[in-house]
Amino acid sequence: MFQERRFVDVILPKNSFRVILDAPHAASPKREYYTGAIVSGVALRCGVGGVISRVSRMIADLNRGIDYSPELGTQDLQRKAIKEHFKSMEDILRHISCIDGGRVTQPVLLVAVHGVKDENAERHSCDVIVGTCHLGVCSEEVRDWLVDMFSSLLEKQKVPSRVKCEVPEYSGHPSLIEFRNIFGEKFNVIQLELSKKLRTEFREEVIESLLIICKSFGKYF
Repeated sequence: MFQERRFVDVILPKNSFRVILDAPHAASPKREYYTGAIVSGVALRCGVGGVISRVSRMIADLNRGIDYSPELGTQDLQRKAIKEHFKSMEDILRHISCIDGGRVTQPVLLVAVHGVKDENAERHSCDVIVGTCHLGVCSEEVRDWLVDMFSSLLEKQKVPSRVKCEVPEYSGHPSLIEFRNIFGEKFNVIQLELSKKLRTEFREEVIESLLIICKSFGKYF
């Protein structure tokens, strides 16, 4: 089921796969191109939950804290957007029966899909950056599993797949820790930064790889 809300579009899951996809910077201006298309492509094909921003990060940034002051917005809009963002995650968790008393009861993986400029990716000699706030929002086991699987799947499809973890400016915004504080330690968050080349020239291969990850997560965790 596809739902339009004020600040986000929500794709409610059709199955019990314990993965949620998020595109917090999908809206213009200053959008991260094709992140929304990747999230919707995986969610609609695989039946997992997805959240896609309808608001520019210049007005309300879903990847920042509730007290963040956006460039063109207001703190009131920021607070309302963040609350809707969290509520959308909670709705998805209820659909997959993984929440009780506000806390996640089984391991869940949230993959927040972002874009990194090619020049920045090249500066760090990578095509994919995986951020977990230095394991502050995700277990080491889940992070390493995703890195290994994503790298392997991209390599099999002959896609550039140099993956690095916790690159300083892309290690995940501290506001992501709020997800862990609210939903509990079984809620794992990974900020997945993809180069523009991957998002444009290899978008279908990225979608196919994430499809397999969504279907496989529950077998390992």
